[in-house]
Amino acid sequence: MHKLKSEFDGIRSQEACQVNDTHSLLNPTSVNRCYFPSSSEQIQQIIRHCRRENLKVSVCGARHAMGGQQFASNGVLIDLSAFNQLLDLDAENGIVTVEAGINWKDLILGLK
Repeated sequence: MHKLKSEFDGIRSQEACQVNDTHSLLNPTSVNRCYFPSSSEQIQQIIRHCRRENLKVSVCGARHAMGGQQFASNGVLIDLSAFNQLLDLDAENGIVTVEAGINWKDLILGLK
């Protein structure tokens, strides 16, 4: 098990947890640690650490995969649920740009 290093101060994490997709719950997976970054700099720190330690990494947002979400068993999960903003709406071209952690409810509310 890899412990948090001082460079990870301020990044919330959870050790040895089971994760799943939100709706179908078809893919329960045990991971060694979940990180919950709140900035792109924190994401970079986590990825650099995992690369140095040769750790498997998976990433999730709102986990709306309907059973298709894949997690790295005994790896590290980077949970991007804090990245839940609607960034841009190009109504003329029907294009919306969102962060990886947005959920359907927030997206729909943002489109009103």
